[in-house]
Amino acid sequence: GETEVRTRHLQPWGVARYSGRWYVVGFDTDRQAERIFRLSRVHGKAAKSGPPGSYEIPPGTDVSQVARRLAPQPSTERVVLLVRKGAGHTLRRGADRVEEGVAGPDAESTWDRVVLERGSVGLADEVLGYGADVYVEEPAQLRDLVVRRLRAALGEEVA
Repeated sequence: GETEVRTRHLQPWGVARYSGRWYVVGFDTDRQAERIFRLSRVHGKAAKSGPPGSYEIPPGTDVSQVARRLAPQPSTERVVLLVRKGAGHTLRRGADRVEEGVAGPDAESTWDRVVLERGSVGLADEVLGYGADVYVEEPAQLRDLVVRRLRAALGEEVA
Protein backbone atom coordinates (compact mmCIF):
# COMPACT_ATOMS: atom_id res chain seq x y z
CA GLY A 1 0.00 0.00 0.00
CA GLU A 2 2.98 2.34 0.06
CA THR A 3 3.52 4.81 -2.74
CA GLU A 4 7.23 5.51 -2.22
CA VAL A 5 10.00 3.23 -3.44
CA ARG A 6 12.39 2.25 -0.64
CA THR A 7 15.71 0.47 -0.69
CA ARG A 8 15.70 -2.83 1.19
CA HIS A 9 18.58 -5.12 2.17
CA LEU A 10 17.84 -8.82 1.85
CA GLN A 11 19.81 -12.00 2.20
CA PRO A 12 17.85 -13.97 -0.42
CA TRP A 13 17.02 -17.61 0.29
CA GLY A 14 15.04 -18.32 -2.85
CA VAL A 15 12.00 -17.54 -4.96
CA ALA A 16 8.55 -19.10 -4.49
CA ARG A 17 5.15 -18.90 -6.14
CA TYR A 18 2.10 -18.51 -3.91
CA SER A 19 -1.48 -17.68 -4.88
CA GLY A 20 -0.49 -16.82 -8.44
CA ARG A 21 2.28 -14.43 -7.42
CA TRP A 22 6.07 -14.75 -7.25
CA TYR A 23 7.94 -13.78 -4.09
CA VAL A 24 11.58 -13.54 -3.10
CA VAL A 25 12.09 -15.02 0.36
CA GLY A 26 14.95 -14.19 2.70
CA PHE A 27 16.26 -12.38 5.73
CA ASP A 28 15.66 -8.60 5.80
CA THR A 29 18.75 -7.15 7.47
CA ASP A 30 17.02 -3.79 8.02
CA ARG A 31 14.21 -5.37 10.05
CA GLN A 32 16.22 -8.32 11.36
CA ALA A 33 13.46 -10.76 10.37
CA GLU A 34 12.37 -13.24 7.70
CA ARG A 35 10.55 -11.37 4.96
CA ILE A 36 9.05 -11.87 1.56
CA PHE A 37 8.79 -9.35 -1.25
CA ARG A 38 6.46 -9.68 -4.21
CA LEU A 39 8.66 -9.62 -7.30
CA SER A 40 6.15 -7.61 -9.35
CA ARG A 41 6.58 -4.77 -6.84
CA VAL A 42 10.38 -4.69 -6.96
CA HIS A 43 11.68 -1.64 -8.84
CA GLY A 44 15.18 -0.96 -10.02
CA LYS A 45 18.15 -3.22 -10.26
CA ALA A 46 19.25 -5.52 -7.44
CA ALA A 47 22.82 -4.94 -6.29
CA LYS A 48 25.02 -7.46 -4.50
CA SER A 49 26.90 -6.47 -1.37
CA GLY A 50 29.40 -8.56 0.51
CA PRO A 51 31.42 -11.52 -0.67
CA PRO A 52 29.84 -14.82 -1.75
CA GLY A 53 29.09 -17.01 1.26
CA SER A 54 28.83 -14.06 3.67
CA TYR A 55 25.57 -15.44 5.06
CA GLU A 56 23.96 -18.85 5.40
CA ILE A 57 20.46 -19.98 4.61
CA PRO A 58 19.04 -21.55 7.79
CA PRO A 59 19.18 -25.35 7.56
CA GLY A 60 15.87 -26.93 6.58
CA THR A 61 14.45 -23.72 5.11
CA ASP A 62 11.53 -24.38 2.77
CA VAL A 63 11.04 -21.14 0.83
CA SER A 64 7.57 -22.21 -0.36
CA GLN A 65 6.45 -22.77 3.23
CA VAL A 66 7.90 -19.42 4.32
CA ALA A 67 6.06 -17.69 1.45
CA ARG A 68 2.74 -19.36 2.43
CA ARG A 69 3.26 -18.33 6.05
CA LEU A 70 4.23 -14.70 5.39
CA ALA A 71 2.23 -13.79 2.28
CA PRO A 72 -1.15 -12.11 2.60
CA GLN A 73 -4.04 -14.53 2.47
CA PRO A 74 -5.50 -14.74 -1.02
CA SER A 75 -8.81 -12.98 -1.41
CA THR A 76 -11.63 -14.67 -3.26
CA GLU A 77 -14.59 -13.28 -5.10
CA ARG A 78 -17.67 -14.59 -6.87
CA VAL A 79 -17.10 -14.93 -10.60
CA VAL A 80 -19.92 -15.68 -13.06
CA LEU A 81 -19.01 -16.74 -16.58
CA LEU A 82 -20.98 -17.81 -19.62
CA VAL A 83 -19.15 -20.75 -21.16
CA ARG A 84 -19.96 -22.25 -24.55
CA LYS A 85 -21.08 -25.89 -24.31
CA GLY A 86 -18.09 -28.20 -24.78
CA ALA A 87 -15.53 -25.55 -23.75
CA GLY A 88 -13.93 -24.34 -20.54
CA HIS A 89 -13.34 -27.75 -18.95
CA THR A 90 -10.86 -26.40 -16.39
CA LEU A 91 -13.29 -23.65 -15.38
CA ARG A 92 -16.10 -26.18 -15.05
CA ARG A 93 -13.98 -28.49 -12.88
CA GLY A 94 -13.37 -25.69 -10.38
CA ALA A 95 -16.96 -24.41 -10.44
CA ASP A 96 -19.21 -24.17 -7.41
CA ARG A 97 -22.25 -24.35 -9.69
CA VAL A 98 -23.02 -24.89 -13.38
CA GLU A 99 -26.39 -23.91 -14.87
CA GLU A 100 -26.84 -25.57 -18.25
CA GLY A 101 -28.63 -24.18 -21.28
CA VAL A 102 -28.79 -20.48 -20.41
CA ALA A 103 -29.09 -17.58 -22.87
CA GLY A 104 -25.67 -16.48 -24.07
CA PRO A 105 -24.10 -13.73 -26.13
CA ASP A 106 -25.16 -15.46 -29.37
CA ALA A 107 -28.18 -17.55 -30.33
CA GLU A 108 -26.24 -20.07 -32.46
CA SER A 109 -24.54 -21.76 -29.48
CA THR A 110 -25.57 -23.47 -26.27
CA TRP A 111 -24.20 -21.70 -23.19
CA ASP A 112 -23.78 -22.66 -19.55
CA ARG A 113 -23.45 -20.30 -16.59
CA VAL A 114 -20.40 -21.26 -14.52
CA VAL A 115 -20.20 -19.80 -11.00
CA LEU A 116 -16.86 -19.85 -9.18
CA GLU A 117 -15.59 -18.56 -5.86
CA ARG A 118 -11.89 -17.96 -6.40
CA GLY A 119 -9.05 -15.54 -6.44
CA SER A 120 -8.92 -13.21 -9.39
CA VAL A 121 -5.13 -13.33 -9.86
CA GLY A 122 -4.52 -14.60 -13.38
CA LEU A 123 -8.22 -15.07 -14.11
CA ALA A 124 -8.27 -12.51 -16.94
CA ASP A 125 -5.44 -14.43 -18.65
CA GLU A 126 -7.36 -17.68 -18.23
CA VAL A 127 -10.57 -16.19 -19.63
CA LEU A 128 -8.72 -14.64 -22.58
CA GLY A 129 -7.18 -18.04 -23.31
CA TYR A 130 -10.63 -19.42 -24.13
CA GLY A 131 -11.29 -16.70 -26.72
CA ALA A 132 -14.90 -16.37 -27.78
CA ASP A 133 -15.97 -19.43 -25.76
CA VAL A 134 -16.12 -17.54 -22.44
CA TYR A 135 -17.96 -14.33 -21.55
CA VAL A 136 -17.63 -12.62 -18.17
CA GLU A 137 -20.96 -11.70 -16.56
CA GLU A 138 -19.53 -10.60 -13.23
CA PRO A 139 -17.66 -9.03 -11.57
CA ALA A 140 -17.76 -5.95 -13.77
CA GLN A 141 -14.08 -5.16 -13.01
CA LEU A 142 -12.98 -8.49 -14.49
CA ARG A 143 -15.20 -8.00 -17.55
CA ASP A 144 -13.80 -4.47 -18.05
CA LEU A 145 -10.22 -5.75 -17.75
CA VAL A 146 -10.84 -8.46 -20.35
CA VAL A 147 -12.44 -5.95 -22.73
CA ARG A 148 -9.55 -3.47 -22.27
CA ARG A 149 -7.01 -6.16 -23.02
CA LEU A 150 -8.89 -7.32 -26.11
CA ARG A 151 -9.11 -3.74 -27.37
CA ALA A 152 -5.40 -3.21 -26.71
CA ALA A 153 -4.62 -6.39 -28.66
CA LEU A 154 -6.62 -4.98 -31.57
CA GLY A 155 -4.70 -1.72 -31.34
CA GLU A 156 -7.74 0.27 -30.29
CA GLU A 157 -7.52 3.28 -28.01
CA VAL A 158 -7.94 2.05 -24.44
CA ALA A 159 -9.62 4.48 -22.01
